[in-house]
Amino acid sequence: MPIRAQGYDPGFAAGGVAVVEKDGNRYALLHHAKVVTKPKQTEQERTSIVWHALSVPIRKFHPAALGIEDQTGVSTAARVQGRRQAEAIARGSKVPKMIGFSANNDKTIGVSWLARGVAIAYGCEWEMFQPKAIKKAMMGFGGSNADKDQITAMVKIMFPELAGVNLSEHEGDAIAIAVLMCRAVQAKMALVPARAKSGQVTA
Repeated sequence: MPIRAQGYDPGFAAGGVAVVEKDGNRYALLHHAKVVTKPKQTEQERTSIVWHALSVPIRKFHPAALGIEDQTGVSTAARVQGRRQAEAIARGSKVPKMIGFSANNDKTIGVSWLARGVAIAYGCEWEMFQPKAIKKAMMGFGGSNADKDQITAMVKIMFPELAGVNLSEHEGDAIAIAVLMCRAVQAKMALVPARAKSGQVTA
């Protein structure tokens, strides 16, 4: 039985959304889009754009679940780094370099919660995934430290029709999240007959 899942790479200024279908070992890409809002727009307008970008694919493709990248850890790491930099400046010490985290992602966490609201509104299950889990799902063992370019390259290998397409890193991440969500749904479905057979599930 084919499984459809939607993936969302959250971002208030720029994010990505995708829908993937898994049938056995074969994957089909049904939808992908970059979600962009502009600073000159009101917060309500920007929120509406994100809601629309997430809800339209759910209504059209009816995915079993929505996978969302969890940015909470990234936010925490960014704040820790920012505090260390401030402390170093106050002491007159060498300022440590930032290592790629964005401290200004409170709105990103906000749209992550918005995505959960969209899922609930349309009766769709949702699940949060850590960035390392998404990378590992695409790159295999040892791939948890892959960068976004590597993820996008792997996505293009997985979906040959994307060759030559100017795929944004946000779309690439969203596709990877949708793939991981498909696998998670399939794993959960496999547990039901196994538990029923062992007597753990009763009618």
